[in-house]
Amino acid sequence: MLRSTPGRLAFAALLIAALAVGCGGPPPLIGQYPTAIPTLAPVPQPTAIPPSTAVPLLPTPSALGQAAPGAPPRQPAQATALTTFTTANFSGSGVCAACHAPLTDEAGTDVSMPTHWRSTLMANAAKDPIWQAKLSSEVARMPALQAVIEKKCLTCHTPMAETQAVAEGQPVAGLGDGFLNPGHPLHEAAMDGVSCTQCHQIRPDNFGTAESFSGGYLVDTDASAPDRPIYGPYPEPVAALMQATTGFVPVHGPHMEQSEHCATCHNLFTPYVDAEGNILGEFPEQTPYTEWQYSDFGASGMPCQGCHMPRAQGGVVISVAPAGLAPRQPFYQHFFAGGNALMLDILYYWGAELGRPRALRGHPGARCRPDRPALGNAVGRGTCRAGRYAAPATAGEGAYRP
Repeated sequence: MLRSTPGRLAFAALLIAALAVGCGGPPPLIGQYPTAIPTLAPVPQPTAIPPSTAVPLLPTPSALGQAAPGAPPRQPAQATALTTFTTANFSGSGVCAACHAPLTDEAGTDVSMPTHWRSTLMANAAKDPIWQAKLSSEVARMPALQAVIEKKCLTCHTPMAETQAVAEGQPVAGLGDGFLNPGHPLHEAAMDGVSCTQCHQIRPDNFGTAESFSGGYLVDTDASAPDRPIYGPYPEPVAALMQATTGFVPVHGPHMEQSEHCATCHNLFTPYVDAEGNILGEFPEQTPYTEWQYSDFGASGMPCQGCHMPRAQGGVVISVAPAGLAPRQPFYQHFFAGGNALMLDILYYWGAELGRPRALRGHPGARCRPDRPALGNAVGRGTCRAGRYAAPATAGEGAYRP
């Protein structure tokens, strides 16, 4: 049996220090950040929930699938139509669905982008009731910083509405009479979440820089129909029909396959304040992109899309019109594997009440899979307990192959 002694402890400490030096230590943070985060003003604690009425943090699928005795019945969404709004710079996902569904791969599997996307947290970024509650609670706690809080959150949760409002010189607000209000002229754009014409209009000019993070994506709001560029991963796109019917002209954009594209929202730095509510700086609220950079996945050249958008089998004809299009590959499926499985269940069972169109109950590949290894992103985000990132597929099921 080993026994702890001062000598052994000292040796262990020296060994750990040597390993830290040999590994180069942790990567530096972007920007200047204080070494300590001040203690925030105390928040009143809610009354404890009696054990007999406590609700598990992560209900089992069976618990979500069956209403508790005496509880109102589940209300899955019934409406199937995606929004077809148009603004000067964006169009709703329903406009894209007219040609990009139904699509199948060589195995006959439905891989339609709108069908998969509409079930994801990307599509429901603004409808997420937990996010809405958190936005409200942060503003209630620090009302003097409402504009700062809403700008930070809405930039990535309602990106089309936020970008359009800025382009038109309108205020960026979500609560009250803001984007989340059905009467707001940009409400439909906001509630379509992180949608087709948002992601596919992002330009690569500032990719990988600190300015690109925290919603620093670039969209050319000076472009007007029918010459608004919209990017895709395939060269020599067939442009005439799409340009004539939607006002967007498809352009080859290899940057759509880069992790830096995802990093524009998934490397997030948020302000922190002192006890008096004064902003002292920003801290890394989440940094999946930076973690990816220093992971085996980054070193091997596997981008975010390689795991979170698993490849379909073989080629896919990416539009039902015009006729005669050749299959394209690789085709990245749009169910964004690793999504928040708990929220997918909530959105499915209470879709009618939450105002979302009917959709799948989250693609199976997007759900937490305890039987498969986690992606990990360097800080343990890949656990099924967290329910955020789970490996979508093995190499034989369409995972990324560099």
